[in-house]
Amino acid sequence: LHAREAGEHSRVVAAALLHDIGHMLGFEAGLPAEMDGCGFENHDESGGEFLEALGFGKDVSYLAASHVAAKRYLVATDAAYAATLSPASTTTLRFQGGPM
Repeated sequence: LHAREAGEHSRVVAAALLHDIGHMLGFEAGLPAEMDGCGFENHDESGGEFLEALGFGKDVSYLAASHVAAKRYLVATDAAYAATLSPASTTTLRFQGGPM
């Protein structure tokens, strides 16, 4: 809800809320979890495609599909951001290529 509190557009808020939906798609399909049990490596891409197929705008699907790249960039350029990552996000970062 940080996006809403920051006054972001409703489409940004929607993308923020749904950015990890690709993990749910993998679990719903009965796939075994990847990334040391933290979800699915391509969840950003599959989630973005799923949101677009549901009729969300390209801006929402693009933001969801780009969130792993955004995390990798922010970790590389902002130590304060990197310090806020949860243990699961730190684990998945290793599988996602680490900091840019």
